Amino acid sequence: MVFAYSEYQIRRVYGIPAANLAIPTDEASLARGQHLVEVIGACPECHGYSLQGRPDFLNEPLIGHIPAANLTPHQTGVGSVYTVADWERAIRHGVGRDGRALIGVSSGALQHLSDADVAAIIAYLQTLPPGKREIPPRQLGLLARPFILISLLLPEEENDIMPALLIDHNASHPPASEPGITVEYGRYLVLLTCVECHKADLGGGSEPGEGMNITTGGNLGRWTEAEFIRAIKTGRTPEGNSLNITYMPQNRLRHLTEDELRAIWLYIQSIPPVVRER
Repeated sequence: MVFAYSEYQIRRVYGIPAANLAIPTDEASLARGQHLVEVIGACPECHGYSLQGRPDFLNEPLIGHIPAANLTPHQTGVGSVYTVADWERAIRHGVGRDGRALIGVSSGALQHLSDADVAAIIAYLQTLPPGKREIPPRQLGLLARPFILISLLLPEEENDIMPALLIDHNASHPPASEPGITVEYGRYLVLLTCVECHKADLGGGSEPGEGMNITTGGNLGRWTEAEFIRAIKTGRTPEGNSLNITYMPQNRLRHLTEDELRAIWLYIQSIPPVVRER
């Protein structure tokens, strides 16, 4: 049963209409795209700093060999063949050029990207220099198949196993809130950067890989805005503790702008506090 169902999901082809995106070419949009790729979308964490991919992104005998694709326009990279529609499906739907679900991608969070921000990402990716790195094909082990079933139990924002299974591929994508120090823009950033680890209510969890409670029901209820920003920028909490660098991507998030962090802070202040026993 597990093999049959997982095989069905692996072979399933998604028919997703092409989004009508206008790809910008101006410097401001390219800079926005780079910021989204490197800081908010966290692409280098899987695909490498140069985005030339990682052949051994996940290489566990029982789970399988799941590489991270070369995103550049070299003939060994997907950038040499991906159309705008291909990029949009991969980024926001977790679906590859062949129409099948991608494994180990962040589309559970990136589905919330606005059309303008997806277009800016694609614009930036199209400017990457070609990088020659051969990426082997994906090979799944026996334990990968139960994980596919487990992914159905995860909230869609937290699903980085096979997010295409849970994403509403017919959902509309309203314009993003205008960047600024607002609750609305803070919510947009939180959906893209925080919920995957801290959960949809931002209350976190106690399992490995789950983030701390970042609502006002946790330690942040005693922090000031300045202390929150300082913690993200420096990796040190007001209590003098270090953020958990094993799971907390502080090296990336410290490059969020101060305005972005202030917007996130405003959103955190606006939501109900969560109190959980740890």
